[in-house]
Amino acid sequence: MFVQLGMTDDTYIIEDSENMSYRDFVNSFLPYSPTDSAELKMRHVLKIDQDDIMWDKLVELDLFNATKMVELKEATPAQILQKILEDSWTYKMEKRI
Repeated sequence: MFVQLGMTDDTYIIEDSENMSYRDFVNSFLPYSPTDSAELKMRHVLKIDQDDIMWDKLVELDLFNATKMVELKEATPAQILQKILEDSWTYKMEKRI
């Protein structure tokens, strides 16, 4: 699904990426809508129901967090996605210890 959205692309840099929130990053790969949330747009684009296990996994990654910042300067989409995944997985591992 990340490939489908273009989040794994490593061929270009996102300007001002260090000032993007996780939510901003995700939203940049979704169609513009003045009324629909990033969550709704993501479910629509990927054809995922709200009660689908895949949706739960996306939410667990904290992809829609508007306060967590990317903090990577001149990063590619793939680098940003990698950071988001590593942050989520590292947090879960530390939480279990």
